[in-house]
Amino acid sequence: YQRRVHGVKAIDGDLRTCWRTPDGKGYQSNQWLALDLKKEAVMTKLRITQAIGFERSAIQNFSLQTAPSLNGPWGDVYNATFVASQLRPAQEFSGFQAKARYFRLFIISNYGALSVALAETGSVHNKPTAMA
Repeated sequence: YQRRVHGVKAIDGDLRTCWRTPDGKGYQSNQWLALDLKKEAVMTKLRITQAIGFERSAIQNFSLQTAPSLNGPWGDVYNATFVASQLRPAQEFSGFQAKARYFRLFIISNYGALSVALAETGSVHNKPTAMA
């Protein structure tokens, strides 16, 4: 997919770029972005910054998941519903504690567009590597 919307754009620290799925039926829900923290770490807070200009593509509901490898199996550690579509600065989600190397942001639904878009995500204290 286009380089300017590749998975690494969700963790590059640049709010002018974003990760975005292709447009089309089937891309507006059940999409995911895997994060490799390079070593096992404890995560207690996740930060999400929605992409400006893609409000209908913004994440509405998601699950944060962990796995022992990128191949899974994936298990939910946190679920969020009705995430704000235009909020700046980033939204932080807490109330969980998960220890893993591999985390996955599993997008259950967006606000009605045919794609999902995300400006930035990651652990508040760790610098992950995108694997999407």
